[in-house]
Amino acid sequence: MISCLREWLPPSGSSAGWPCLPLADRLPAGNATRWYATGRAALYQALRPLAGRTGAIALLPCYLAAGVIDPIRALGFTLRFYPTGPGLLPDLAALGDAVAGDPAAAVVVVLHPMGRVLDLGPLPGLCRSRGALLVEDCAQALFCSDPAGRPAGSGGDLALFSFTKYLGCLDGAAMVYRTAALPPPPQPRARPWSTRLAGAWYGAHLRLDRAMHRSPEAAGRLLAASGFCYDRFYAIASRDFRPLAPSPVSARQLQPLDWDALIARRKRNRSAVYSGLGRARLSLVYPDDQPGWVPMAVPALVEGGSREALVAAAMARNVFLASLTDRWDFLPPGGGFAHERHYLDRHVLIPVHEHLDDPAMHRLLDVLNAL
Repeated sequence: MISCLREWLPPSGSSAGWPCLPLADRLPAGNATRWYATGRAALYQALRPLAGRTGAIALLPCYLAAGVIDPIRALGFTLRFYPTGPGLLPDLAALGDAVAGDPAAAVVVVLHPMGRVLDLGPLPGLCRSRGALLVEDCAQALFCSDPAGRPAGSGGDLALFSFTKYLGCLDGAAMVYRTAALPPPPQPRARPWSTRLAGAWYGAHLRLDRAMHRSPEAAGRLLAASGFCYDRFYAIASRDFRPLAPSPVSARQLQPLDWDALIARRKRNRSAVYSGLGRARLSLVYPDDQPGWVPMAVPALVEGGSREALVAAAMARNVFLASLTDRWDFLPPGGGFAHERHYLDRHVLIPVHEHLDDPAMHRLLDVLNAL
């Protein structure tokens, strides 16, 4: 914890240095890009000019990260959730009708779930004609493109990217703008003690995750400790919407990465899952493999039996299957939202990260096929 805190102590530099990273070349084109410590701060600062409109509505999917929900709610928007279809992909025609039929719709959020990038078709033009701001949540879609080859975030007024989720760095997010309502860039400032402490907890969480992969025999203990550190981080960071620039620590972590090798390895591992998974207990959420998909993980559904039992059996063989449920479940009470409920109850995430080489992927698939 102390070593993590020491890493976080230097005040952040200006975000003006971040576009020099090769990562900037991987983002979609826009009028401007703003770099922040967190995605929730990036979204909060982007939408501030729209805050205060009486009765303004934000249309969102209900399976969405709290880091998107919280800043929109904090700005006073009324949240209205729309249902998605198979694979959590929206019905664009129905969503367009919802925008066209509600003059109070001020913000529309579209998620590219697990990096599956949807061709938005006429939706961006419709939103602009109605005065609604279209936000593409690309936190899971860095390096991904739609079937036509367009990068994630190419159509909306705003495209949000989070690097902690996708790259495992200490902090960092980017907002790509195609709107004239730009906020000022984050100003460099010394980080207050609360932000430094949150960063220390997150750094400890990352280190424990890495230790878990190096020492699978201690996975249970390390996983519990990692979750504890993340919860301490989240308790602080979830309330912070200030426009802080990204940390130099993250810049140092990301600078030496070979992006082409990272992308190629994730694609190779993704293809290995599609060609090598027997699917006896697991069915892939997306039945087709797409060449422009560079996922964080490949989502699958547990078919029959307990998800918890399957995850425990995989962990006993040193294969870690995560799921995104905590701080992602915003399902309204009552009926409806069948696809979201099924996904929340049954999904697991098959790892395909760049640290898994071919032998490791073969072993992982052997374990999954034997469950």
